[in-house]
Amino acid sequence: MTYLERIYRINQQEQKDKNKCLELFNSLFASVRYEVPSDNRADLYITATTKSNKTGIYAVEIKQRNCNLLDYSDTIIQVDKYNYLKSLSGYTALYFVIFDDCVAVYNLDKVNSKALVKRMQMMNKITIQSQDKECKLVYGLTPNLAKIFINNNNKEKYADN
Repeated sequence: MTYLERIYRINQQEQKDKNKCLELFNSLFASVRYEVPSDNRADLYITATTKSNKTGIYAVEIKQRNCNLLDYSDTIIQVDKYNYLKSLSGYTALYFVIFDDCVAVYNLDKVNSKALVKRMQMMNKITIQSQDKECKLVYGLTPNLAKIFINNNNKEKYADN
């Protein structure tokens, strides 16, 4: 795959993931506005308002995993990404993970990093490329820390967890 083909595939996947995130937000909130940050340190900044006029402001990192939620004991987030999202003043930090069978939304502001296990993980160096690997420092987020939305005929349904 050429460099331009890889960039095209990455952009296609990222747009698909952003659309999935916005689709879920639009199903949960009365009003949703968003912007794509210019610095690429988060995937979306979202302002969402409920029908009772409660507003939340979110910094969202989106990942798509080619597995089911329970195929592994946890899902990973890079420590530097976690720290960056948590450092954004005025935003609720969300990690939005799209699995084959559901979407898991982690409110990182409610996750105690001291309770998380930090580890080195061998990962793809670049998204959508499996040849080049590197070790990255990550946290493992277990499913019980997330709100789970089950895929059911392309409609999200909240599942108590």
